Amino acid sequence: MSKRTARALSVPWRLFAAVALVVGVVACAPASPDGAVVILWHTLSGRHERALLNLIDRWNRGNPAGITVVPERRDPAALRAGVLNGAARNALPNLLLVSPSQAAVYHQRGILAPLDSYMTSGSPATGWGAADRSDLYPFIFAAGRTTGADSATIGIPFGGVARVMLSNLDWLRSINIDAMPADWEQFDAACAGATDRSRGTLCFGADTSSAVFEEWLYAHGGSLIAQNDEGIQLLTPAAGEAIGRLSAYVRNNQAYRVNSQRQSRDDFTAGRVIFAFDWSDQIGLYRNLIRERANFAWDISLLPATRTGSALLERGTAYRAPLWVVTKADDARQLAAWRFIRWLTDAPQTVEWAVETGELPARVSAINVMAGQAPVDPSTASLLKTIAPAARPEPLIGGWGCIQGVLASSLRQVFDGQPVTDTLQVAQSTAQHEIDFDCSLQ
Repeated sequence: MSKRTARALSVPWRLFAAVALVVGVVACAPASPDGAVVILWHTLSGRHERALLNLIDRWNRGNPAGITVVPERRDPAALRAGVLNGAARNALPNLLLVSPSQAAVYHQRGILAPLDSYMTSGSPATGWGAADRSDLYPFIFAAGRTTGADSATIGIPFGGVARVMLSNLDWLRSINIDAMPADWEQFDAACAGATDRSRGTLCFGADTSSAVFEEWLYAHGGSLIAQNDEGIQLLTPAAGEAIGRLSAYVRNNQAYRVNSQRQSRDDFTAGRVIFAFDWSDQIGLYRNLIRERANFAWDISLLPATRTGSALLERGTAYRAPLWVVTKADDARQLAAWRFIRWLTDAPQTVEWAVETGELPARVSAINVMAGQAPVDPSTASLLKTIAPAARPEPLIGGWGCIQGVLASSLRQVFDGQPVTDTLQVAQSTAQHEIDFDCSLQ
């Protein structure tokens, strides 16, 4: 080969090497979400869907990366079928708003992308810094986190509601109780004073739902999931005390079983019971009904706490919220989907969602902004400050829908006279058997 030929061949090879080097650098660089299109599936309707669409419109008009979110509403069955079929064909939407139990099923099937690396990113546009973490409520970090040695965050809750206790303050004062009961001794005294069979007044109505089971369990310092484990724990001292106390009120004819939440709500707003238990987004409805029917002074808080000596144990309350989850895709689309989730949890957006839907905001600072905004009054804002830190998300397990049935059945059996310990023992075994079952298949 002549020197001229050798020199001629060397130029393209040098060019090829240079191009390969550039391609290699680009391949190793972080994926850019700029200009990405994010397909979003949800099941919301009514005011919740309108509120979400308004937020999406604002995002699409203003985000600097030019990321476009395209929402598609599907009914729950169609969404689930679409996800499972799409996973088989590698044709999934990028972002889903689903129940925690469905998120757990999708995680088990390897469909979802973990979010921890985005949450802890040092980029201000991506990660949550120290100020964010101190401002976001604990349920934001707990609701979508799996348990066990390989725990990871697979979802972020969106809004949500928590269980609260409502009290008739005028009635409490008439029986010489000046404030809402803070512990169970005060609650016992209120129930005893309020119960008058001749007048047809009782302490409260109790339905046999899993929410009631959870609410009373958390108020007694209990938990449904064993710490650092995926096991259900129902046969515990806290569960026995909580369900035993609740059933005792029913057996002693101070409380009564209701067939629906509406029955309890009607009795409370008409002044026939001194306490009621409901979800936090129903507060506005109670306000209107009380004004129309009995017009008494009332207040809202959590169930009483268990007292140990002079101290009250930390209490929680049941919390429900769907999760934003990101399906596995190329890095750019995953990051684009996360950027939208992160934006939703910023103060302006979480305030807008809470005001429009009556659900909980994601941030402490949001409540201060909400105070004084119609229809939020200062007393409601103060209540949210009490409720939000105590919110305990439902377990992130595929079989949660089945286990909810187990909890409700346990309450019915105990109210019918079955021993608490025996009932919880059976419930423990049944729930553990169904922990990973996809209950949407039933």
